[in-house]
Amino acid sequence: MAIGSPTTEEGALHEADAELATRASQGDMRAFRRIYERFAPVVSRRLRRVLWIQSDVEDVLQMTFLEVHRSLARFQVDRSLAAWIHGIAFRVVGTHLRTQRRRAWLSTAALVDTEKLVNNLFVTPDDDAATREVLADATRGIGELSDKKRIALLLHELEGLSMAEIGEMLSETPQTINARVQSARDEVRLSIERAQTRRQKSAQRREVP
Repeated sequence: MAIGSPTTEEGALHEADAELATRASQGDMRAFRRIYERFAPVVSRRLRRVLWIQSDVEDVLQMTFLEVHRSLARFQVDRSLAAWIHGIAFRVVGTHLRTQRRRAWLSTAALVDTEKLVNNLFVTPDDDAATREVLADATRGIGELSDKKRIALLLHELEGLSMAEIGEMLSETPQTINARVQSARDEVRLSIERAQTRRQKSAQRREVP
């Protein structure tokens, strides 16, 4: 379901979602299963964008829908159920990342997502070895972003969500999300440039007799 200005069809879908949420909040487990079956696949895909380790995705997805189940009584039926569930998911992501010592980004440098992001944001060299270096640098730079910037950047660049859609999920204004995305882009570019400069200086030192 699109998150943004609803069409007539989306409006009808929104009403159906509100009915499902109401029934589920009253203990109808069949309605809750329908909510899970409908939204879990897309939430899982978007969690993979920002976590990149399957076991983490599975843990966060489970925690997300446990929280959805506990919180349905507080869901406001005039809201988008999709945005509300995604908001819970990314709050759980933030908590999860703060409690994890490892950084998923630094252990998954070869993922296709990184290459797609780099191709979207940066001019990559023709040389394969140099391209691999840029991908590794970008992966490291993404890992160094704050959680809020990383989530906004990846949802925008890899999921194709608008600033307004991401803002609705995260309870932020489109302007705030846009600022985070732009800042994240700049930080990743700077990280790549710094890494390239370090390699060039190292190569120059090796060439000095």
